[in-house]
Amino acid sequence: MREATAEKVRFVPFDGRSDAHAERLYHQRVACGWGEGDVDTWREHCEAGTKGLWWLVLEDGISDREKMIEEHIAQYPDEKDTLQDTATTVLRTPLSCTGSEFHPVGHVGLEWKPEEDRRLGLPASGVVWLSRFFISHPLQGYSLGRSAMRQVEGLAVREPTGARAMALDTQKGESQASEETIYLLYTARGLPIPSVLKTNEEWYKRQGYVLIGEEENAYPWPDPRTGTLIWVPRVFLKKDLV
Repeated sequence: MREATAEKVRFVPFDGRSDAHAERLYHQRVACGWGEGDVDTWREHCEAGTKGLWWLVLEDGISDREKMIEEHIAQYPDEKDTLQDTATTVLRTPLSCTGSEFHPVGHVGLEWKPEEDRRLGLPASGVVWLSRFFISHPLQGYSLGRSAMRQVEGLAVREPTGARAMALDTQKGESQASEETIYLLYTARGLPIPSVLKTNEEWYKRQGYVLIGEEENAYPWPDPRTGTLIWVPRVFLKKDLV
């Protein structure tokens, strides 16, 4: 039985110096459907302290933990091996890495976007952006996303970010629910189409985020049928944290 109780994931910092971490991030971005070509740039940003990225790891005490890991590996056999906790900094803050092994089933990031802040009329300080949020597709019915969001919002308000609000962008809901996007996200990648399709925009709004802007031609996605690029619209959302 799937639960919706206490926190189900914990955060382990991404190590931008680690080739193993980078390779796993690449595989997870392929699974996500975009951004796999940006991994080297994200490594540089993490090392420079301008982006924070964390792995999402199932908590030891949750029920169905081993079953969830098996489901994840069955979908993504390239991710069968564990990683090691080796990061020594995140967002320019020193860490004491444990060297312990863990099995990531997703990742989430925080970063600053001053140009987007200005364009959207957001305050010049106090806003941090959610970025690179991914939960393993077969595990998306276990309430892991809500657990991760609660925790990343808690990280955002603490130093070194000290944010008062969090912003994000995601595909516009109407576009994500279209037949074209369903083909690109699921059918073309061999994934089952959910019986109940919930869009990212809808999900974030249920977490308390409000619409602050839209952009029509935002994300270029290649259509595997034709090789042409399809431009996907996005929405900008924000939530006050304090």
